Amino acid sequence: MMKKLTYSLIIALFSFTVTAQPCKEVVGYYAGWKYHKRNKLVNPATIIYSNYTIINYAFFKPLPGGEVVPGDLSTDNLILLGNRNKQLQHDKSTSLVYKAHQNGVKVVVSVGGWTWSSHFPAIAADPSKRKNFVNSCIGIVRKYGVDGIDIDWEYPGHAPHNGTPDDKANLTSLISELKAALVKTGISDGKNYLLTFATGPAQKHMAQIDWARVEPQLDLIHLMSYNYYGAWDKTTNHNTPLYKPATGNFRYNVDHSVTLLTDTFNIPSSKITLGLAFYGRTATFQDEVSLHAPSTGIDAVTFPDEKGTPSFYNILLKQNLFDKEFDDVAQVPYLTGKNGSKAFVSFDDEISIGQKTAFAVQKNMAGVVIWDISGDYIETKPGSGKIAGTPLCNAILANTCQGAIASGKIMDFGLKAYPNPVLDEMDIVWSESVYSPSIEVLSASGQKVFSGSSIQGNQLKINTSSWSSGIYLVSISAPNEKASVKVVKL
Repeated sequence: MMKKLTYSLIIALFSFTVTAQPCKEVVGYYAGWKYHKRNKLVNPATIIYSNYTIINYAFFKPLPGGEVVPGDLSTDNLILLGNRNKQLQHDKSTSLVYKAHQNGVKVVVSVGGWTWSSHFPAIAADPSKRKNFVNSCIGIVRKYGVDGIDIDWEYPGHAPHNGTPDDKANLTSLISELKAALVKTGISDGKNYLLTFATGPAQKHMAQIDWARVEPQLDLIHLMSYNYYGAWDKTTNHNTPLYKPATGNFRYNVDHSVTLLTDTFNIPSSKITLGLAFYGRTATFQDEVSLHAPSTGIDAVTFPDEKGTPSFYNILLKQNLFDKEFDDVAQVPYLTGKNGSKAFVSFDDEISIGQKTAFAVQKNMAGVVIWDISGDYIETKPGSGKIAGTPLCNAILANTCQGAIASGKIMDFGLKAYPNPVLDEMDIVWSESVYSPSIEVLSASGQKVFSGSSIQGNQLKINTSSWSSGIYLVSISAPNEKASVKVVKL
């Protein structure tokens, strides 16, 4: 059954500012090349560190001889070492590493990625190149003061990236030698350096790893549980279905990938982080505008700046061009174009991110891993340079470990306000068990823009067209109880 919705972002959020990390791991990849986007909106000074336990900085690249170097020397040094002062020295107090550590968050440098994985096979196969690789990684840890190394080899045995059947044994050697060096360095430095590894969601990728020997040496295994379907397919389907869609390969979903790791490859669920996509994938319908309908490639017209793979914030900005639907089978939303548009977008919103996080908790997984954090930073209005919030991370935190939150309480009443961000109208809904509540909406300055009492039913629609852009607090109250949710007016 498919449920038709107006474009909405419906999830119970926190009625406070989060001030402590969750008790599950929330690992966020921060892509250095996205630092310059939106006039450097997401930078070490603006990152909301309380959203994460670990930030994986992506990517450093391995060279043919095994050495590992920054992907963009100038940008990477600026972010990891800090801004340069008048003497052209780095001010570490402005660096990602310093600010993360001040907030109790670890930073790990990720090596490889899709673009820079083609040298891994030759490096892993050659003892001298492995030594260069290991020495480079140790040098990175010490130079930048980070907390470990993440290996993002996409993928061992993958022929288009020079993979061979020997990668399986050679990866084991590479991981073993790197782990030994990190342990030795950690003893010398009085630290416990992390070694993590990102794996693809398909069985063919997982099978190229000798898990019995590799897993014990890893602190975390990041499951890249996204990109199951895309514009490369002949019909539209979901980027990250939690469960098998009504149409499609039964293996292409998050639940199946997790089961493969735990049941087929015997990986403890407590060592796996579940991949969450803070981006969507587009397609263009041939004729019929419907899920599982024939398509002809990406939609580069609606999202030309991201080549048809839009970040979450970009999807929100174009929300008025689409109708939103929710696939009750796969448990994910998707968008179809309005007014004759043939555009299709598969993505995750607060509901599906919350559900996936709850799934990870139920499976006793280590936590979640995000690609990538910049997609979740929403401006008060486009180009304002002011961050209104991170709704997807709010959904993660609401479903991980509430006991880890230092202040405030989780909202009750089932209160939801949508869409969020708000355009010209806002719907407020709450549990039917709340009898005749009072509703009020305050601006960030404390000005009351709406007030109503003894409201019947459990839903209210408010015209917001005259509201100024900014953050608003929607509150519902009944005798001795009150709950609130923040919304953003664009």
